[in-house]
Amino acid sequence: MHAARVVSLATTLLLLPFAVVLAYFTTDPVFSYAVNLYLFDVPLAVLIVTAAPLLVTRARTRELGVGTVLWAIVVAFVALSFIFHPSLEGVQTLWRITGVLAIAVTFAELSPRERAAVIGALAIGAVVQTLWAVAQVMRGAPLGAWWLFESQKPLPKAGDAWIPKGTMQTPYLLATLALVSTMLAAARVVRAAAGLPWTLLLVGSVIPVGVTYSRAALGAVALAIAALLPRARSDVPRRLVIAALVVGVGVPALLTASGWLARGEQFGEERPDSSRGILLLQGLVVFSMDPLIGVGPGRYMASVRTLTSDESIKRVLGPTHDVPLLVAAESGVVAGAAIVVLLAALGLRVLRDRDDVAFGLYIVLLPFWLLDVVPYTLPQGVILSGLWLGALDVLHRERSL
Repeated sequence: MHAARVVSLATTLLLLPFAVVLAYFTTDPVFSYAVNLYLFDVPLAVLIVTAAPLLVTRARTRELGVGTVLWAIVVAFVALSFIFHPSLEGVQTLWRITGVLAIAVTFAELSPRERAAVIGALAIGAVVQTLWAVAQVMRGAPLGAWWLFESQKPLPKAGDAWIPKGTMQTPYLLATLALVSTMLAAARVVRAAAGLPWTLLLVGSVIPVGVTYSRAALGAVALAIAALLPRARSDVPRRLVIAALVVGVGVPALLTASGWLARGEQFGEERPDSSRGILLLQGLVVFSMDPLIGVGPGRYMASVRTLTSDESIKRVLGPTHDVPLLVAAESGVVAGAAIVVLLAALGLRVLRDRDDVAFGLYIVLLPFWLLDVVPYTLPQGVILSGLWLGALDVLHRERSL
């Protein structure tokens, strides 16, 4: 059973960058709300089934990490909302957030060697995405790999710079994969004194941050570096990580500086009537429909489309870019509050542990919880959330030994 969990987790992460659809059940203009069966769902299903007994055992013996426990509470309240508002979209939401539990509890149980293999699988996939993204930038277009479900839409631009997304569904999802895999590799370099191969994986993984022009991602990397600096004066592995982050992000950013300049000119321009402001307003209105139970997991887009005939509001339709508010709108105020408690508890634990490596991992995903929807609605982002939760629990446990 343990071997099955390890293999299924590693396989899920290897397949994660390729959103190959095996079956379509419903469609939606917002792709993350379409109900699909992906290729990586197959090993994930094996993982969920084989991890269930482990989850029950660890719950009985009170050996679950804080992140896993708090996420289980989120799952419980989402399931409660589903009882009142059942839907196929809700089944998919419950499936994916249950997968987060399976990934977190499995990762926490791995031996150091097994964790290295799993992180290596993710990092290799991230490096492949880096090479893919660089090729897209050089070509100024997708590579034509429709059979791997690479989007064939024209690449977006920041200024006159192309914004790649590899085979991922959005550039920000590519940046999220880069950030999580990078900080997990960084933990290997610092904690396990891993050598050159892991440092090279780190550099190769983080490059998309420099060419996807996410200000949140860039700021998270800067904070991670700042956290590592004090101990780097007397610690060679930390200096290696900092150098790898600076080179991996800085060099591609300098080579595509026009994109960053264009993003910089947008700073401070967000207004209440901007796209983000409209999405926030929509989220508040959907939340007000049923604050206690929510409109139902996975039913946000169906609800938001009924809001108004005002074209100035309907011109932007999408999930509100704030995971706590989105969860509260779909599954009720308690579920949304549970997400806030989860993020706060993990952050306070990292600060209490004074663990610069764990802080780096925590901070790289935090902006996407608060300013995006990647960790909760995008299928690949949800998988990364499970790995993030499990890794934070492991780093805390190692710190406590």
